[in-house]
Amino acid sequence: MLPPLMYAACVDTLSRLARTARKDDGSPAVLELHFADEEGDPYAVELAARLGGYVVGKDSDFVVLNADGYAGYIPLDEMVWTAVSAVPSPVDQGDEDGFQTVVNSKAKKKAAASQRAGVGRGIIPPDDPLDLQLTVTTYSPIDLAAHLQIPPSLLPLVGALVGNDFTGNRDPSSLSTAGQTNLQWLFFER
Repeated sequence: MLPPLMYAACVDTLSRLARTARKDDGSPAVLELHFADEEGDPYAVELAARLGGYVVGKDSDFVVLNADGYAGYIPLDEMVWTAVSAVPSPVDQGDEDGFQTVVNSKAKKKAAASQRAGVGRGIIPPDDPLDLQLTVTTYSPIDLAAHLQIPPSLLPLVGALVGNDFTGNRDPSSLSTAGQTNLQWLFFER
């Protein structure tokens, strides 16, 4: 839940940046603002497809939404800033199909270790702007569809079956909650 007036403050700040942004040589920089009239996810994917780019955010629905030209989804939580001098050896890139196993560990220990190694998370870089490297994880709907051996047009159906913004979190201890069937638990065990 956003604090009161947070949305208005962000829109005002972005509008001012769009009017006054300048390149290093003093010429005007191009910063365009786009607003969705309704649900923003499909609009963001459509815009990214037109630009041949990615959507950066915190909503895993962007993994199953797709359009021609859409490069994929970059989760904000998986963006990592690292001091170049502290960059470890290359990370395991996963299987030959491009997917990697995710291991869930204690977040506090991981965050503390990251801070000691000169690492910052998120889109805002750490205070030391010199010799930084941004590492991101990208998720491509085309790669996901190929991995699941289904057409990309069926990915939104997979999202609906697995769970998304429209399938609420219900008590996993039963297949039914308040008279409604929990479809996720009919298809997938814990």
